Amino acid sequence: MPTFSDIIEEVVSLETEQIEEMKDILSKVLIERRRASFLKNHEETLKDAAEGKLFSSNNSGEIAQWLKNL
Repeated sequence: MPTFSDIIEEVVSLETEQIEEMKDILSKVLIERRRASFLKNHEETLKDAAEGKLFSSNNSGEIAQWLKNL
C-alpha cells in the first residue's frame, strides 16, 4: 500500500489539468462527508430529544446551573 508521501509525490507529478480535476473531486468528497456528519448529528439529536436528554431554557440562571452540573 502506498504511503501518504508516495501519493503526494504522484499527485505532484500529474499534469495541471489532472490536479485541478482531483481538487474538484476531493472538494466534492469533503462536502459529502460533511453532509453525512451533519445528518448523523441531526439524527442523534432527534433521538436524544425523543429520549428527553436535551435541556432547554430561556432562563440564564437555569442554564448556568445546568452547566455547573455537567
